Amino acid sequence: MIKADLIDQGIIKEVIYGKTKKYEYQYNAPVLNTKYFEEQREAKLKELRSMEQYIYTDMPRMKYLCKFLDSDEQMDYRNCDNTNLEKIHVVKSPELTKKLEDFRDTYFPILELSSWTTRKGGFRVCLPSPYKILIEKTIQKNSDSIERYVNEYKNDFRTSDYTYEEVEIIKEHLRKASHLVNGYAASYYGTSNVGAAIHRSKYENGGDFPDFLLKKTLSMFGKKFRDVKFDLVLYLPPTKSGDLVKNFAMKFASVIRVPISHALKKVRVTQEQKMFQNSYSKRENVLGAFDIEDGIIKGKTILLIDDIYDSGATLKEVGNILTQKGAKYIVPIVIAKTVGGTL
Repeated sequence: MIKADLIDQGIIKEVIYGKTKKYEYQYNAPVLNTKYFEEQREAKLKELRSMEQYIYTDMPRMKYLCKFLDSDEQMDYRNCDNTNLEKIHVVKSPELTKKLEDFRDTYFPILELSSWTTRKGGFRVCLPSPYKILIEKTIQKNSDSIERYVNEYKNDFRTSDYTYEEVEIIKEHLRKASHLVNGYAASYYGTSNVGAAIHRSKYENGGDFPDFLLKKTLSMFGKKFRDVKFDLVLYLPPTKSGDLVKNFAMKFASVIRVPISHALKKVRVTQEQKMFQNSYSKRENVLGAFDIEDGIIKGKTILLIDDIYDSGATLKEVGNILTQKGAKYIVPIVIAKTVGGTL
């Protein structure tokens, strides 16, 4: 946000050195106008005061939130500590514990990484999973009415469903579509012993990721991608964690009997993504940071492995590169997904 405002004010400009984007001070730039920053600061302080008032309010908490969000919904809220309702108490039992453990072992968080093409010619296209194509068509019924519907196809779309002109538009969308599909995590980071194990290996010199993480990730893989034929395994090059992901990916590839390549490389230095607080900064941090030799992945279905998913910025950037290099599908999997992600 600050960077964008400095560009708008003509104080800095974007320049490209090779494949690296940088920003330079503009000679004879105008004096910095801080009015916008002060307005943003005051808006954030106002939000903070509202959060503090939420703690101490004696009105129903949902009513307070609706008021804060300018909702005029009128309801009789009776579901919080301020409405004097009897609190719900859960008694821990072996049966309940077993159900929770079963859920934890069989629920795998989705990584929503597939994307729609920019709408053009009344169409847009998305590849949400291997062998699946979604085509959305927009119809202008009249000046006040727009109708959209989505057709789902396996492997390829039926040209007979569309006119010749529409088929050509859809083909153009498919040429431009990202081949990065939705993936899955084996667990959440921080909600179980999974996060603790990853943290020990990454930040406490705990050695390779323990085998139970490999077993859990293989379980997820078997349930979600058993019908997908993979041609190659790739892994995310690290920033600071050494060969942790590489070693994990090598073990994984050996078990599923898919060849692994070490060809995906970093071409410039990046910072750890956890250093950045928003998705814009994370995208900027990894933009143009990866490359792979031509021909290695063309026409292949790729299994892309990383350890932790947060904003998805790194996987999206690598997905863009692999799409440009001709990968048929890029299927991302990780050991753990952070709870909440980033803004």
